[in-house]
Amino acid sequence: YRKKLPKHLSSKYKNNIMACIFAFLRWLLRWGEIKELPTFPALDPDNSVPREAPTYEEQQLALPRIPKLHRDVIEFLMETGLRQGEACALKIKDINFMSGKMLIRRTLSAGQIRETTKGHSKTWRTLSTRAYEIIRARSGDRIGDEFVFINPKTGKRYSIEFLRVLWRKHSKMPYDLYSNRHGLATQLAETGAGELEVQSIMGHADIRSTQRYFRPTADRQRTLLDRRGKEKVIDIRRGRR
Repeated sequence: YRKKLPKHLSSKYKNNIMACIFAFLRWLLRWGEIKELPTFPALDPDNSVPREAPTYEEQQLALPRIPKLHRDVIEFLMETGLRQGEACALKIKDINFMSGKMLIRRTLSAGQIRETTKGHSKTWRTLSTRAYEIIRARSGDRIGDEFVFINPKTGKRYSIEFLRVLWRKHSKMPYDLYSNRHGLATQLAETGAGELEVQSIMGHADIRSTQRYFRPTADRQRTLLDRRGKEKVIDIRRGRR
């Protein structure tokens, strides 16, 4: 079965498929449907590359390279850390203009709008000042069930693939569009935001997801490494008599 999987799939993707099959077979054994587990092939080595977390400065370099017609939706992704499917599915009725918040309750997946999110939950997210400005400008006089972000070229909502291609073609950055979500989480953490605060902003149901998203930049790691032995230590005993 593994040999028949499409060759373009990554080893990580193939291994995940095989792991699901193996888990199913273990359940069959537990239920008594099979007498023994078949011999399983060794999995391929993981050749995936860890995702980069872009800095705010890198994002600001990339943004002007995006065609002005489509720049708002890309900047909105940077400001909010939304998944592309969530931004594509965002409707005007999901925005509370009084509180400056948006309700994330649906997503775009496999070309279809699904009335649920990846985590199967509904969450209110606070908009940054810049994200709120983008929403106001994009909404105009429109109300209700219309999508916030309309592709000026088609007059319809954006597609995930369009945004990905747009980013690859114009950003001139070595990381993909989704990495901007990782970038926001890292930037928040590096400014001193606590894990629970980052979790709330990113909309993670599990704090472990937040912890996985925190990827210190090279500059941040270098600062921490170079700080060793240079911190001033105050001996409080010297002030006691």
